[in-house]
Amino acid sequence: MKLVRHLLVFLILTTSENLVLAQDNLMLFHHTELQQSALLANPAQLPMARINVAVAPLFLPFPAPGIALRISNTSFRLNDIFSSGTDGNREINWIKLLENSNSENRVAGGFRLDLLALSFRAGERSAFNLSLSNRAEGQFRFSGNLIALLVEGNLQDALLNTQQDLELDADFQHFTELGIGFTRELVPGKLSIGTRTKYLIGQENIRTAQSALSVIADAENGQFTASADVDILSAGLDGSGIGRDGFSWTNYLMNTGNTGFSVDFGAQIRFSDHWTASLAANDLGSIQWRSGIRNLTGDLPYTELNLADVNIEAYLNDTTGMEAAFAQTLDSLSGLMDLEENQQSYSSTLPSTYSIGTQVQIGNNHQFSAVVQARTYKGLMTPSASIAYRANLGRWLYGSLSWTMLQKNMNNIGLGITINPGFCQWYIMTDNIGGLLAIDRYKGVWIPTGSRHSNIRLGFNLTFGKPDKAEPR
Repeated sequence: MKLVRHLLVFLILTTSENLVLAQDNLMLFHHTELQQSALLANPAQLPMARINVAVAPLFLPFPAPGIALRISNTSFRLNDIFSSGTDGNREINWIKLLENSNSENRVAGGFRLDLLALSFRAGERSAFNLSLSNRAEGQFRFSGNLIALLVEGNLQDALLNTQQDLELDADFQHFTELGIGFTRELVPGKLSIGTRTKYLIGQENIRTAQSALSVIADAENGQFTASADVDILSAGLDGSGIGRDGFSWTNYLMNTGNTGFSVDFGAQIRFSDHWTASLAANDLGSIQWRSGIRNLTGDLPYTELNLADVNIEAYLNDTTGMEAAFAQTLDSLSGLMDLEENQQSYSSTLPSTYSIGTQVQIGNNHQFSAVVQARTYKGLMTPSASIAYRANLGRWLYGSLSWTMLQKNMNNIGLGITINPGFCQWYIMTDNIGGLLAIDRYKGVWIPTGSRHSNIRLGFNLTFGKPDKAEPR
């Protein structure tokens, strides 16, 4: 649990510092020998083995059924904005962040910890599955001018004395997911469909329902004229989080005050013994937040301000926890803008994905596959695509090599390995092996820093009733 705690705290802290942990790991569409291909990618995929089970804790080297981490942004590598602090630890250099930011910037991603994964075939044409996971999803959009204003206290000379609209949009949600699914081969050897229903229990949420900010910088030393219209929604940041007195993991992870549902749908069409096409829509749903609510709404008419009036040090201080920093910053904004606080419940949608793919099997040991995916989140769509070659190297070893396009970046070469001797099955995969070659320690956690897009997925299954020989799937 110590590892889980550090990872969850890391996700929360980085969200509050413009470094949110992007696109889903597409490798699962290529590795159909794993039960996770049906649990997370396409619910119409029948599991290869008759029984697949993983429950935490299992054995080393993987203490959990599955862990996935994704970090992605459109502007910079983490190496580009890190520097060594006075205590020798790595920290964000805000001048470097300004230098490496574009006019429009987007950071997005997530984390998934699978605690239970179970699937079994009921006859030759049906399968059921059950899963329990803890997830975090988020995105942060901001303009380069906003960073310039926060770091330097002013805008570029060319933008002085003109109204500038500064983009700021944030959404982070942390929740537990309990899912149950069913797959059925409607037409033997031709058509399969599948669906999964998931019960969601929310832990934390921060989102900007509205954040219109305009400034006219007409003086030096941080003096400017600003207007704003904000609506900040938050839940689970009421002081009862991780590390607080009386904290309970059970109450934290099973907080039934914040609940919701989501569904997955999938279909798989087999044109021949060697050619298959698939469609999938995942995470169509939302969470209703009712517990630990603190919402702030208000506006600021055109007013002369000094940037020093806004307490952003709470976010720049490495020793400040998320809840304390969040409360301090909202208090500062409240003093400036006369914000109104309320505890009204609200809902947040999940980032949804829509995928279409195809697989071509050559003999029993070689597979070529391709998938195109669109991820929608708060009205934005992020496309991605991946092609891969997977080889069955005997009955117990699978390996894949892929090329992936992520957020307009084409330089992503991925690798995947599944080792399945006997009833034990280990797997590890990434869409961008280059993103994992450079790592650094930040707030006590080792993270990839050498690429704008990095992800990794690894885990462990117990499999029983595998086919006598590798079969095309």
